[in-house]
Amino acid sequence: MTVATFEEYARRAYRSVRAQALQPLLATLRHGLPLRAGASIEVVGHFHEATGLGESARLCAVALSESGRRVALRDVSRRHELPFPLAETLPADPHPDCRIWHLNPPLLPPAALQLGLKAFHGSFNIGYWAWELDRLPPEWIRATRAMDAIFAPSRFTAEVIAEHAPCPVQVVPHPIALTQAPQGLRGRLDLPTDAFVTALVFNCDSSFERKNPLAAIAAFHAALGEEEDAFLILKTNRLRAAPESLARLADAIAGHPRIRIEGELWPAEEIAMVLGEADAYLSLHRSEGFGLTIAEALLRGTPVVATAYSGNTDLAPPQLYYPVPATQVAVADPHPDFRALAGTAHWAEPDVAAASAQLRRIYDDRASAKARGQAARHYLATYLGHQTYAHALHQLEAAGVIARGVHEPDAPRRGR
Repeated sequence: MTVATFEEYARRAYRSVRAQALQPLLATLRHGLPLRAGASIEVVGHFHEATGLGESARLCAVALSESGRRVALRDVSRRHELPFPLAETLPADPHPDCRIWHLNPPLLPPAALQLGLKAFHGSFNIGYWAWELDRLPPEWIRATRAMDAIFAPSRFTAEVIAEHAPCPVQVVPHPIALTQAPQGLRGRLDLPTDAFVTALVFNCDSSFERKNPLAAIAAFHAALGEEEDAFLILKTNRLRAAPESLARLADAIAGHPRIRIEGELWPAEEIAMVLGEADAYLSLHRSEGFGLTIAEALLRGTPVVATAYSGNTDLAPPQLYYPVPATQVAVADPHPDFRALAGTAHWAEPDVAAASAQLRRIYDDRASAKARGQAARHYLATYLGHQTYAHALHQLEAAGVIARGVHEPDAPRRGR
């Protein structure tokens, strides 16, 4: 047996133990008590990691702190990639009334066991979970029984979770706080000052197939491949740990000098610069639990071309972005989060030709695109203000543990 084979065997064995034994252990002794008014909150998460889960925890911590709540932070980061001063100024609380776990179920058992079962069951536990498919894995279903409530960033995700959860499920969109961004994206990338920049920001850890950057490359090439002033910037990270993904990207952009991969870890301010100064943001994802980069691009007034499916459809009505139609297909992805649902869960296959036409519309009529972007910015800012962590916690405090259901923000309803 090779070292690689042994490591894979060990990983699979751990995942089986985690799902079959550790998750049910967390569900034992769940107290089911109401959340008392004015409860103190401890936020648990990867505060120093450059991931979507890390950003989710950081946004929650900032929002609750600014709302006047008594807040403590418990950092369970596996890597120290980003600074987050609040993690030092708001230390962990051994006895909070409530904990919000910004850890999806596979990451929950080790963090909870490190805390201790008595401490875990001694607080009101809320899971903040982002899931991207139309079915939950068995491990996630078991984990719902360990929670007193679950928050989800979109109606798409909340509805999938609520099919199985014995506790309240509430929609709480990410409370995006726009960081101050430096100016000068084109100079940073050594591009002409009048370059038309299309951008996609993604993390290789978040499933290459789900983020679907190859479709974005194909759509850009079809729409603007012959335009000398048009560039596609693929901003990602952790490529060194994903050699197969890097090879596929390199093959896809071979011979296209105006398509560039930026694979180094950039600070949050420079990511904000990409999202704010691009002429178009292009996301042909197959599914999103929320769509953080899409949301930030919209909040910065950037015209967005995106797959019209899943969590991001909450962020703006079709007339305020450039939606891309898609067909639903069975999931086929080697990523460990999705592998067990291959052939049974579904996600979207975006229409690349339609995406190309939408991107061309932005290029040909930039004034209209800018106006649409500003209208989307206003809509999303209003939407995010309707349902906050403070509001969701107040609902739980006012009602106690209430009947299972999905509690939605006051915003126009649209399909998934």
